[in-house]
Amino acid sequence: MRTSTDRPRVRRNPSDALVAGVCSGLASYLDTDKTLVRIGAIVCGLVATKLTLLCYGAAWLLLDD
Repeated sequence: MRTSTDRPRVRRNPSDALVAGVCSGLASYLDTDKTLVRIGAIVCGLVATKLTLLCYGAAWLLLDD
């Protein structure tokens, strides 16, 4: 049986941040390049600006450092 401590958690990475470290932390969690995640966030921001800002702000507030 797996517990919540067995799984890695998404965390912000303020030491490698451009704004708040959300994209950098998500890239670390997904084991991918942070530039790709940042480009994806920019594209999402161009398509759905308000939703992207809401999600990014929520992640900024809810994710641990």
